[in-house]
Amino acid sequence: VGSEMCIRDSSMEGNTPLTASQQIVLAEKYKDEGNEHFKNKDYVKALGAYNKAVVNLKAYVPKGKGPLAGMLPKDKDPSKTLEDDEKKKARTLLTTVMANKSQVYLMQGEYAKAVETSTTALELDYTIKAHFRRGIAYMNLGELDKARPDLQKVLEVEPDNQVALNYMNKIKERDKASDQNLAGKLKKMFD
Repeated sequence: VGSEMCIRDSSMEGNTPLTASQQIVLAEKYKDEGNEHFKNKDYVKALGAYNKAVVNLKAYVPKGKGPLAGMLPKDKDPSKTLEDDEKKKARTLLTTVMANKSQVYLMQGEYAKAVETSTTALELDYTIKAHFRRGIAYMNLGELDKARPDLQKVLEVEPDNQVALNYMNKIKERDKASDQNLAGKLKKMFD
């Protein structure tokens, strides 16, 4: 199977065009490379590898999420040249890569970027990791009300997730303190 539509991979030697199937395989390689760099705590190289994976996948994810969206006539949309199983694989792989990028951003303290990449992953496909990572990023940004729904989703799937439980307890403590503060203010108003 494969594609008549070929896009060049700028990271490869020469100008050899790659088929969609080849780009998916290459993206998988870059994802694995990024994972190795992440394990070695080389977050800059991990992001570089993940970004290469994204470049190789974006055009093949349906619904106009690719970099070529809107630039190609509908009959030239590269995602239409893939078989259904290849589309699913490209979408799943891109979701994983975006969730992995989110983890790198968390490790670097780039919480807004972690929110953005987790949100992109969730727009592509449901993944509990993206909810978890976005919730943690929101917590670190001090946006507890935005963190709550993500952490609740994590706890629905993983009720014993200690990190999510600890963050939810912090949110509840904040809510309790806010309620007590409000009650004190109301009492002063009516005394």
